[in-house]
Amino acid sequence: ADLDLPRKPAPDSIQYLLKRFQLNPAVTAMTGDRSLDVDAGINAGVKTIYFNVDGLNAAPQADFQVDHLEEIPPLFRV
Repeated sequence: ADLDLPRKPAPDSIQYLLKRFQLNPAVTAMTGDRSLDVDAGINAGVKTIYFNVDGLNAAPQADFQVDHLEEIPPLFRV
């Protein structure tokens, strides 16, 4: 079903997923390859990961930057 949520950087889609799957924002991250993705994560109150797929400069406000998806799991190991 189409939820008709506002587009990023509005946090609505992330907030919907947090509620729907009972996720804790403190241990949830938004990963994206555009600054809009990072902004949406910030607006939703979750950690943000900039996926630097094109080798461009990182979104300066992202919590983390990765160049390969394999770099993400180690960021969250305790």
